Amino acid sequence: MNATEILSRYAQGDREFTGTQLQQLDLSRKILNGANLKNANLTNVNLMNAELKEADLQGACLRGANLSEANLSEANLIDAELTNANLTKANLSRVNMSGAKLSWVSMSQANLSEANLSCVDLIGSNLKEINLTMANLLLANLSGADLSKAILDQADMSFSQLVGANLRLASLQGTKLCCADLSAASLWGADLSGVDLRGAVIVGIDRRDAVLAGTIMPDGRIYSNTGKLSFP
Repeated sequence: MNATEILSRYAQGDREFTGTQLQQLDLSRKILNGANLKNANLTNVNLMNAELKEADLQGACLRGANLSEANLSEANLIDAELTNANLTKANLSRVNMSGAKLSWVSMSQANLSEANLSCVDLIGSNLKEINLTMANLLLANLSGADLSKAILDQADMSFSQLVGANLRLASLQGTKLCCADLSAASLWGADLSGVDLRGAVIVGIDRRDAVLAGTIMPDGRIYSNTGKLSFP
């Protein structure tokens, strides 16, 4: 199917594109809100600035796709393949990405507030300045990911893998990091106010100038001091 055909069918009210072959098409700035693209092949497709609100992309292959500045709010991306995709500045608020493959994806400055990213693979991904406020990252693998200046306030990152992750100057106010592995992660200047670190692994972390106000430490102690302090 070519771009003209899918857009023509969409304009006529057709929303059913399950399993279609759309790889390498240019659909930038096009409107496909609510489209059913379940299990579709969208490898290397250009969806820059496209409108995909509430689209069903469950199990779709978006490997290498350009989704920068696209609107995917409330979309279904469960088990989608997004390896090496570009989601820079995309709107992914309240999206369901549970089980999606996101290795080496770029999501810098993207909005993923209240998104479900449980069990996702984000190894080595570019997540600079990403907004993950109240997101579900339970059991996610963010090892080696760049989360510098990210907003992770009140996110659930329990049992997540953050080995070697860059969290410099990130905001993690009220974030749940119970039993997370933060080995060798950089938390330089990060705001960990009210963070729950019970059972977390913090061996070899860069802990300079971390803000610890009401932080629950791995052993259950509550660090009550305020201001920029180092881990004891």
